[in-house]
Amino acid sequence: MTFETEAQARAFVALHLNPLQRGVVVIPTTHGHWAITSASAAKRPPTVCAICGEAFREYPNNPQPIAGGECCAYCDDHVVTPARIAEMRAAQ
Repeated sequence: MTFETEAQARAFVALHLNPLQRGVVVIPTTHGHWAITSASAAKRPPTVCAICGEAFREYPNNPQPIAGGECCAYCDDHVVTPARIAEMRAAQ
């Protein structure tokens, strides 16, 4: 899940995540948005998105049905999820 501003991401964390959870961080994405990830994922070497080709540090997502490998949170939100919804509608 991505957010347009850091404030939106932090508000989501404050509202929806258990205050006792540790290790949740808000980080900028390669597309000018913000994502929530674990502190350990934010520290690992970047992964290259199978869809946009950008390096990212947030937790990787499954890019099926668009590509194989892993994708960034932005592409998951803006490319993969709409494609999955379209597939589900076509199957009805």
